[in-house]
Order: sequence, then C-alpha cells, then structure tokens
Amino acid sequence: MSRMIWITTTGEQRSQAAEALREAGAHAFTEIAASGLGASGLRLGSAAFPGGSAVLFSVVAESEAAPILARLSQLLATSDPPIRACSWPVEEVG
Repeated sequence: MSRMIWITTTGEQRSQAAEALREAGAHAFTEIAASGLGASGLRLGSAAFPGGSAVLFSVVAESEAAPILARLSQLLATSDPPIRACSWPVEEVG
C-alpha cells in the first residue's frame, strides 16, 4: 500500500514545501500551478487578484510516509499564510 501526500501552498511558499519534502525523503513529487479562493482571498495570478498557489503531491510507500508527515507538521506549525497538507492511502494500479 502507498500513501498520497498533498500540499497546497501559496506560490511564494512553494520552495519551502518542496524543500521539506526533499529533506524528509520524498524522492519525487509533482507540482501544479493553481489559482483559487481561500482564507487569503482570491489568487488568480492577475493584476486584479495577484499571487498564485501551488499544489505539490507525492506517492510514497506507507513505510516512508511518517517522517515526511512529521517534517510537514513542523513546517505547517510555522507557516504564514498557512500551508495546508493532507494524506490518504492509495492503491497503485499496474
């Protein structure tokens, strides 16, 4: 069984989230530029609603998830604006 780790962050905090993943042992991750509405307001990457968001996600072995989640918890405790993260079990196909 594997585990999906999902992080949503502002574009400005993207490098902090990526570094935390690498430090904790995530060997690979995917990043997607995102826009949307949250506690910090609209972030559409436009002149009217500047800023953007990023989504980073990684699928890791269940045994590798605990140190990654612990490192992310440290980051989440100090991030402002907040970085959001969650994880869930996944079943790989193939």
